[in-house]
Amino acid sequence: MERRIASKFHRLKVNMKTSVNTLQLGIASDLYLAGYTVDGDEYIAEVYFISAEDDLGNRWSNGGWKGAKAGVDEETGEPYFMDAREGAKAAAQRLLNRMYMVGEVDFDFWREDRPAYGSVAYVQYGQADEVAHEKKVG
Repeated sequence: MERRIASKFHRLKVNMKTSVNTLQLGIASDLYLAGYTVDGDEYIAEVYFISAEDDLGNRWSNGGWKGAKAGVDEETGEPYFMDAREGAKAAAQRLLNRMYMVGEVDFDFWREDRPAYGSVAYVQYGQADEVAHEKKVG
C-alpha cells in the first residue's frame, strides 16, 4: 500500500487498492432519524457500515444498511417501525467477509471519514478540520 499524504489540502490516495492486511476493518454503526412515530416523536435507529482505518489513522466507510424498516398500517394509517438490525448487520458482515476473501479494498467506492482521534492523521489535519467544523456550527 502506498501512503496517503496526510494533509488537509493534499489527501491524495496514490494507490486506491489496498491489502486488507494493512488495514483495521470492522463493522460499525451510527444513529439516524428513521422517521416519526404516530405521536410525532423522532424514531432513532441504527445504520451499519464497514469501517477501515490505516496505520496513520485515516478512516473510510462503505455501506449503510439501515436497522429499521418504516411502514404505514393499512387500517389506521399510522406509521410504524420494524427492527431490522439483525439483517442489516448480517449484510454488513457478508460484505466484510467478501473483502477478506478478495484480499484487498478498492477505496474508489468508499467515503472518507474523520481520522482517528490522536492519530498521526488527526494531528496533521484532523484537528484543524474539527476546529473549522466547530466554528461553522457555532
